[in-house]
Amino acid sequence: MRERVLRLCKRLDKFTFDEISTIAEDVDEAVLELLLLTLVQEGKLTLRNDLYFYNKQSFNKKYSILSYYPAKILDILIRCFCLSIPAYKAKDVIGIAERSTINYIISLGS
Repeated sequence: MRERVLRLCKRLDKFTFDEISTIAEDVDEAVLELLLLTLVQEGKLTLRNDLYFYNKQSFNKKYSILSYYPAKILDILIRCFCLSIPAYKAKDVIGIAERSTINYIISLGS
């Protein structure tokens, strides 16, 4: 039921409690109100002046230290990956941390 109400909120984008309770008439009003307040606390909805707004999810890019390396180093790392050179050897060739090398190789594989 929670997912159904959340999909309805997404479709409506902005709505009042009366509007959504009319549409979802098979749901008890007390349960619906509690569910909407829970969604507000989770950050999926925003409540302003008795008007609910659906918060569009934005995907945050993961922080990667590799984004600060020059393109030449990343090119060498990609070549090492293509030649099946293990990360513990590639880190010595490139001169970056093994964990950064592994993370980048994993992101190349997926």
